[in-house]
Amino acid sequence: MDKTKVNLDTLNRMMDEYPDRRIIFRVDSDIVAEEGYNYWYASECRVSLDSILDGSKEMPYDIKLDQEKWYSRDYNDDELVDALYESPYAKCHYDVTEMERKLPWEDVIIVHISL
Repeated sequence: MDKTKVNLDTLNRMMDEYPDRRIIFRVDSDIVAEEGYNYWYASECRVSLDSILDGSKEMPYDIKLDQEKWYSRDYNDDELVDALYESPYAKCHYDVTEMERKLPWEDVIIVHISL
């Protein structure tokens, strides 16, 4: 079966199973690296469940994040981890783990688009 059809079937199944989840498109940087184009073409995609954190929202624990960035729970982002450790509430690794768990994560369906 065609890989694209499998991924579209997976997306349809996830949309049925998780109707309240927003669909987010994550585009590979190789595709959008050029600013001179109005449209980008991709040949591959895959679909997964993830949780994201919108850096523009107010964060607990005095965490300072890049307000133009979204953070993924599945992708261990060094910038997010550093921000958690820099919080005055982080005294040890256990504190950071608990803080990360309590952040305002949003469960979403991610469509990963790549070349």
